[in-house]
Formats: sequence, C-alpha cells, structure tokens
Amino acid sequence: MKIIHLSCLLAITLISLNACQKKDNTGSTPQLSAKTQLLIKSNWILVDNETKVGSGGTWGSNYQGFYDCRKDDLLKFNSDNTGVADEGATKCNTTDPQSVPFSWNFSESETKLTFQNTTLTIDVLTETSMVITAVDNYFTPARYNRLTFRH
Repeated sequence: MKIIHLSCLLAITLISLNACQKKDNTGSTPQLSAKTQLLIKSNWILVDNETKVGSGGTWGSNYQGFYDCRKDDLLKFNSDNTGVADEGATKCNTTDPQSVPFSWNFSESETKLTFQNTTLTIDVLTETSMVITAVDNYFTPARYNRLTFRH
C-alpha cells in the first residue's frame, strides 16, 4: 500500500469548515458552536494515519513510515474560518514555506469538514482528540484514510 506523505494529508485535512455561528437574543456578538470551540482550542498535531481498502477492509497504520520532519507539523483552526498549516520545528525542505493559510467550514450539522470540494467525515472531536476520515472513490474498491490528531 502506498504511503501518503503528511503534506498530502494536510491538504486533505485543510477542509473548509463554515463554523455555524449563532447570535444571542440581543443580536450582538456571534456565539461559536461547541464543535467550533473544540476545533479552534489549540494547535492539532497528527499522531496516526491509517488506511484501508474497501468499506470492510482492515485499518493499517502508515504513520511509522512518515519522516520525523512531517510528524511535528501543526494545524491551527481559527474562529473566522481561516487556519494555518505550519511545518513545525523541523522542515523537510528548507525552501518550503513555514506556514500556509487555509479556509475551512463545517457541513451536514457539523459532522463533515469540507475543503475545496473534498469532504471528510468527523469521527471524533473532543477537547484533546480529532479523528477524520476521507474516502477516495477514484479506486475500486474505494480507499479510506483515517487521520488522528491530538492537542
């Protein structure tokens, strides 16, 4: 199975999440949803990457094959539906930018994360953990990629 580099995974995870913001009864400051508050709490770092073939396949981790310079990359989501993908303390290529901005938004009652026509399923989003799954239907059977992030 082909190992997907973190830079590709970050592109997948940089999904536009249009945070559902609600106004209070006075119509003043927008209130952030609970999921948005969890998402923007602090930086996320990838701690596992798993893949499987077909919906009935078995998950297998590819994370051990990642270069160390990819394992310290960070994602920061902001309340204004922007974010930053940061190379972390070590860069694999010194000519790469230290950080790259992105935009995000939630969809489907905040169960999906969408970025440039790519939709990811949010499996878990807690104070300390985020697990998202992408489906690549280009292949038959489909390929699934599950990313686990921690604060």
